[in-house]
Amino acid sequence: MRWMNSRSSRRERPRWRVGVLDSDTESRAEVSRLIESRGATVVVDAPPRPDAVALLCHVKPDAVVLAAEDTEGLAAVTDLFPPDLPAPVVLIAGPATARALAPGRIEGVMGVLLKPLRPEELRPTLEVAIARFREMRRLRRILADRPVIEQAKAALMSRDGLSESAAFGWLRRRAMDQRMQMGEVARAVLAGET
Repeated sequence: MRWMNSRSSRRERPRWRVGVLDSDTESRAEVSRLIESRGATVVVDAPPRPDAVALLCHVKPDAVVLAAEDTEGLAAVTDLFPPDLPAPVVLIAGPATARALAPGRIEGVMGVLLKPLRPEELRPTLEVAIARFREMRRLRRILADRPVIEQAKAALMSRDGLSESAAFGWLRRRAMDQRMQMGEVARAVLAGET
């Protein structure tokens, strides 16, 4: 029996959970093999259909790899995606399809890989797509929490006679002490729980 230190065992565990949607069975198998050879786990391997997209929403992979042969097929597939798909999409397309896409046309697409696939491009593309998606979600959460934080500051100012900066400081300290998001603390203040 060979023991591994924690650093080597971390390297051997799959880094990401990836969904693969491709209407071509051979292409899908090739993409799935490539993903798994790079240390990820394929959690959904299916043609792009409504039931596969529903499964993606249930499984919540770290990324979705979507293969598209042409822009018409791509538009039909992306219409299946809900606006709150819980993962970034990495598109695999031929050069003509990639050129035809207007930047930002497809919501959720955070990366593009051109056919024929080059294995060395997969890992950095997934890393960038996942990082960009997480940062975008974090920023959306901050924007959504902003009005709640403002209301909680006003409640603290009224209830405890604090200045605006003292109320904000109170919320920030409480969030750090309880290891919570400021929005969660603000909601608790508004609910009268603190």
